Amino acid sequence: MNEEKVKDIVYYYARLFEMLKWVSFFRLIVYFVEKKNGGISSKFVELWVFFHCVLSSMTIFAVYYFGEYKWIIYPIIVYGWMRVVEIIIYQINVLLFDPYRATQSNRPYQVKGYLRMIILLIHNAFEIVFWFSSIYMYFLQYFGVEDDVANNIVQAFYISFVTMTSFGLPNFVIKSSWGLGIISVQSFIGLIMTMLTFARFISLLPMVRSGTKSESDDK
Repeated sequence: MNEEKVKDIVYYYARLFEMLKWVSFFRLIVYFVEKKNGGISSKFVELWVFFHCVLSSMTIFAVYYFGEYKWIIYPIIVYGWMRVVEIIIYQINVLLFDPYRATQSNRPYQVKGYLRMIILLIHNAFEIVFWFSSIYMYFLQYFGVEDDVANNIVQAFYISFVTMTSFGLPNFVIKSSWGLGIISVQSFIGLIMTMLTFARFISLLPMVRSGTKSESDDK
């Protein structure tokens, strides 16, 4: 009976995201390294995140200069999509389901450091912006930016940043259903990353005692 009570919606989503985490190059590398060496260092994780943040920022220039070579661009776009999916699944697992699985298995759960986690999360957010910048760079004909400037790289990054963060009113128009689809996907991802970021920050805020009697726990 207790086993049945555990299998609520949280249980099934935890199982789902436990399977989805294998849609990741990083997870496969971790699996083989752990199988061979018994573990993977936190330094490797940090280098992995930092390397991909730098790599994603450079791909927009690769698309700009080698955009006519599809055999170069398509692998970049596909790998970028895979990294974005990997980031979202990883962050959802870390924030929501890893602690839940540890509790269900009666295992202690701890992280390397909260500040470290936030810094890596910020790197992930910028990486997503850069990957989408590369995509917009390649499909820039699907968009039109008001007060058009000559620098296409700046335009692509601007579209990606505004869509991801929703800071300010966008001054670009969408010219095709493909463009609308890309914008919609990034807007959804931006919403998820925003919620994850706020949830992580809010969880770290210290409890503040209230001076209002009805809000105080003091008797």
